[in-house]
Amino acid sequence: MINIAICDDELLWLESTEQLLREYSESTGIPMKIHTFLSAYDLIEYVDDNEDFDLYILDVVMPEKTGIQVGTWLREADKRGLIIYLTTSKDFALDAYAVQPFHYLLKPVERESLFAVLDKAAAILTERVNKAICVKSKGGSLRIMFDDIVYVEYVDRCSNFHLKSGEIVTATQQRVSFADSMQPLLSDERFFRCGASFVLNLYYISAVDKDAVHFRHVPNTLYLPKNASSALTSAWFDYWMERGNNV
Repeated sequence: MINIAICDDELLWLESTEQLLREYSESTGIPMKIHTFLSAYDLIEYVDDNEDFDLYILDVVMPEKTGIQVGTWLREADKRGLIIYLTTSKDFALDAYAVQPFHYLLKPVERESLFAVLDKAAAILTERVNKAICVKSKGGSLRIMFDDIVYVEYVDRCSNFHLKSGEIVTATQQRVSFADSMQPLLSDERFFRCGASFVLNLYYISAVDKDAVHFRHVPNTLYLPKNASSALTSAWFDYWMERGNNV
C-alpha cells in the first residue's frame, strides 16, 4: 500500500491528479491510499498529527504556502516521503533543490508522464520497505532494515550497528572480514565504507568536517580516519546529486 497526499489549491487539478492515480493503481494492481488537500495548512496539520506519507504530490504555486515551503517543512520535520512537484514552469527547480524533490511534472499533467514517474517511485518505495541485513547478536538473529542504519562501526571483531532510534545492536564476533560482512550494505548506494572500520549511511549525514562527520538522529560525532574526509565528502555529494532524492 502506497500512502499518497495530493495538495493543490485548484479543485480541477486536484481531482484530475487523483483520477490519474486511481487509473494507475487499477492498471498496475498497486494498492494506493489517496488523501487530497486544497490547503497547504490542512496538509501540514494532518501530517503533524499523523504518520508521514510515502509520496507527496504538491502544487508549487499556492496562496498560503508554496509547495516548496511545504517541502521545506516536511524535510525539517524529518519526513522522508518522496516529493513530486506540479508546476506550470521549470523556474522553481533551483529553489526546490534543498527539499530533495523526486520529480517535477508540468501542468497539465500527462497520463504517460505521471505513470512513468509513479513506476520509479513505486520501485523505490518497495526497496525502502524490503531491504534488510540479517545479523547475529547475543540476543539471537535480527533483521535490521537498511533504512534504520545510521552507521556501522567495527570494534574488537564485532560490528556495532548504530540505528536512527539511538539503539546500538552489536553483532557477535565474525569469522569473515568486516568488509565481507558489509557487502549487503555496500551493494546499496546509500552506504559508503570509510576507512577500515566504518560503513556510513550517506542519507543520515548532516555535515562532514576535516576530521569528523555529523549525523541526523544520533547526537554523537564520529571522528574520521586520517585523510578520509575528502573521499567521504565526494561520495556524499555524489549521492545527493545522483541518488539522494530517490531514497
